Amino acid sequence: MRNHLMETVLILAVRNGSARPTIEEVLAESGASRGTFYKYFDSVPDLMNALGAAVAHDLSGVLDPLVTQTPDPAARLSGGLRISLRLAGKHPALGNLLVQSGWPNVDKSHPVFAALTRDIESGIRQGRFSKVSLPVALNLVAGCMVGGIHSMGLGASKSYPDEAAFCMLRGLGVEADEARAIAKMRLVNPRIPDSSIVARLLGAHSPGA
Repeated sequence: MRNHLMETVLILAVRNGSARPTIEEVLAESGASRGTFYKYFDSVPDLMNALGAAVAHDLSGVLDPLVTQTPDPAARLSGGLRISLRLAGKHPALGNLLVQSGWPNVDKSHPVFAALTRDIESGIRQGRFSKVSLPVALNLVAGCMVGGIHSMGLGASKSYPDEAAFCMLRGLGVEADEARAIAKMRLVNPRIPDSSIVARLLGAHSPGA
C-alpha cells in the first residue's frame, strides 16, 4: 500500500502540475482510507518527501554513471547540474515534484548527497575548489540545483543551466575562464530505464537532456 500511495501521488503530480495534491485527492485516487494513509505517512508533504527522495534516487542512478566518465570533480558537478536542469526544463512534472517534495531535505546518506560529497571532497583535495567546509559547499551546490529547477519550471532561458553551472563553479573557487569552459562542455543525453520512477513520471521511454 505504501508503494501504491506513492504511485498515486506520482499520477497526481503529473495531472495537477504545480499544485500540491490534497489528502482528499490522494484518498479518492488511491481508494485508500484515511486510516490506511496515516498508517504509512504523517501527511501529504511527508508522502511527497518520500516520493521526491525516491525520484532523486533514481535520477542519481541515471546521472552518476554519466558524470563519473570524467575524473575532474568540477566537470562532474557541472555536468550533473546542467543535465538535471535541462530535464526539469523539458519535463516540468519532474521539476515540480522535486521542488514540492522539499528535496534536498532528505537523509544525508541518500545517493545524491553521497555523490556530491565525493566530488566536493575530491575537488578540495585536488585543489580544484576552495577549502571551505563541506556543509557550506553542499548548500551551495544544492541551492543552485533547487533554485535552478524552480527557475526552469518558470520558463528560464535555455542558457540558464550553463550560467548556473558557471556560477556554482565560481562559488567553489574555480577560475572564471575555466569555469566558463567547463560549463559549456558537451553533455551526453541520459537514457532512463523504462522501469524507473523517473521514466513513469516523465511519461516517456527515452527522454534526453
